[in-house]
Amino acid sequence: MMKSRYYLRTLGTVTSLLMLIALSGCQKKTPVKQVSIEQSSVSFSEKDLSHLKSEWPGWRGPDQSGVAGEADAPTHWSDSENVKWRVEVPGRGNASPVIVNNRIYLATADDTAQKQMVISFDVADGSQLWSTTVNEGGFPSSGQMHPKSTHANGTVVCDGERVITAFLHHEKITAYALNVETGKLIWTQELGAFNSKFGYAPSPVLYNSFVIFACDNHGGGYLCALDAESGELAWLVQRPLASTYSSPRIANVGGKDQLLISGGEK
Repeated sequence: MMKSRYYLRTLGTVTSLLMLIALSGCQKKTPVKQVSIEQSSVSFSEKDLSHLKSEWPGWRGPDQSGVAGEADAPTHWSDSENVKWRVEVPGRGNASPVIVNNRIYLATADDTAQKQMVISFDVADGSQLWSTTVNEGGFPSSGQMHPKSTHANGTVVCDGERVITAFLHHEKITAYALNVETGKLIWTQELGAFNSKFGYAPSPVLYNSFVIFACDNHGGGYLCALDAESGELAWLVQRPLASTYSSPRIANVGGKDQLLISGGEK
């Protein structure tokens, strides 16, 4: 009887140790190398983005408030009422559509084939204009994803010339820019490692000549800015070791443009 209790106690200890080892493996830390704008070869420049004020170019709209201005939208609809067209979107994603110059841009992902894509549709009739697969393979395991998450959570951003987005695959975040007319890939830029807990969610934001990405994760979080035209890294700063899913936004506070983001225990 004493021997059985000893074995059970030992088994319980071994099981606890294995659980701790497994949890430690999930908390893999990745050093973040910070880059200042003085260290990079990228210069910041002011860019007129006023043409986007009447569009819906990214997450939460032109001023990142989620308010559609004076748009006269219907307040109710059914399968037939107030529906102009309906089109099937391949794959699965939590990303929102954006609209610029009467074109819809949307990120989606095929879980089975492990493909991440950006698709463009005509806003007038829903016809597909182009579809570009930017990545194949390297998806996180099911244990690294929330069951309601997808492999295309972030909403793309469009400056009128490029559609820009970022996806998680191969344990890294990679950004992409595509031509708005053709869907042809313009540039690709690896942002850094990402230790996934529930997947990747933030959407990029435009600021003059920069496009900014948040990459919070419990392995080593970071914020970074790329030159929107070339995709070159302008700066990268470290964030706390925490898995948060907020998108950054720009606001003028105290007479100064500031980059704001919640999460990271702040």
